[in-house]
Amino acid sequence: MISALRRNIRNTDWADWKSRLNELLKACQVCPRRCGVNRLLGARGFCGVGNIVRVSKTFIHYGEEELLNPACTVYFTGCNMRCAFCSNQRFILNPDDGRIFSSAVTAETIDAAFRNGRIRCMELLGGEPFCQLQAIPDFFPLLKEPVPIVWNSNIYAAEAAFELVREIVDFWVADLKFGNDQCAATVASTPDYFETVTANLRRILPEQLIIRHLPLHGHFDCCTRPVLEWIAAYHPDIPVSIAALLPDRKRCCTPFDDDENAALDKLSAQLKINRIQPVLHEAAEDIAAGDNTLETELLIRPDGSIVLEDISGKLLHLLEPFVRSRN
Repeated sequence: MISALRRNIRNTDWADWKSRLNELLKACQVCPRRCGVNRLLGARGFCGVGNIVRVSKTFIHYGEEELLNPACTVYFTGCNMRCAFCSNQRFILNPDDGRIFSSAVTAETIDAAFRNGRIRCMELLGGEPFCQLQAIPDFFPLLKEPVPIVWNSNIYAAEAAFELVREIVDFWVADLKFGNDQCAATVASTPDYFETVTANLRRILPEQLIIRHLPLHGHFDCCTRPVLEWIAAYHPDIPVSIAALLPDRKRCCTPFDDDENAALDKLSAQLKINRIQPVLHEAAEDIAAGDNTLETELLIRPDGSIVLEDISGKLLHLLEPFVRSRN
C-alpha cells in the first residue's frame, strides 16, 4: 500500500547514463517504433522531437491524485502516440511550438518550491517524457533538494529506455489506455501497444505505481474490461485512477454514458479495483502572488463549449463548486 512519496537514494553515474542514452538516440531506439534516425544530430522520427528540449508549460498542479498533490508539473513537447482524444495536440504535432527548456531555472524553481513546502513532488509528463530523455542528464544533477521524481507516461517505450528511466525515478503514473492492439492502432495510430505497455507495467514495483485509464464511449468490452481484468490479475492492489474523458475537438472520442459508467462501477467492484480520483488540494488557495510558474489553458470547442484545463490553484478553488468534470 502506498502511504507517501519519498526520494530514493541514488548514486547515478551521469556520464555513463548519458552515454547509454546516446546509444539509443544516435539511431533512435527509444520506443517500439525504432525510427532509427540520429536524434543527436537533430533528425526527427515519429515523435517529431529533435535535439533541443522543449516544454509546453510548467506549473504547480493542485488537482492531482492525493498522493501527488501538490506537484510541480513539467510538460514536455512531442509524443510517440497519436491519440484522437489528446487535448494537447498542438505540442504533439508541432513540438517546436514549445519554449526551450531551461534546466537551471527549472531546477532552481523546483528546489525552492520543495524547500518551502509548496510541492510534494516533481512530475514529468507531456506529450511523452520518454521522447525528451536528452533533458534528464543535464537537469536532474542540478536538483539539490530530495524532491521525489514522478514519471507520468504512456510507457510505450523500448525496454532499454525504460530501464534507463527506472534507475532514476521514484514513482510512476502510467497510462493503460487500450485493452488491445486494434483499438490502439485505430484510435492512437500505435502498433504493438498492449504487450509493450503491460510488459513495462510488470517491471514497476506496486508501491511505486498509479495506473490511469480514460474510458472511451463504445470501448467498454474491448478496452476497459480487459484493462481492469489485467490490473486485477497482475497489480491487484495498486491505485487506479479512472477519469472522465474530455471530448476531443471533433467529438470522435467521448466519455462513457450512464449505462457504461454503471457497468464500470459494477466491474470495478467485482474485480476489487482500488479506485482513486484526483482531488483539490487544500493549499490551492495559498499561492504566492506573482508566481509566474502557473498557467491555465482555455479551449473553445467548435460547438461553443468552453473547457479549462490544467487549472491553477486559485482559479480551481474558485471554480470548484461549478466544475463537473476535469482531466
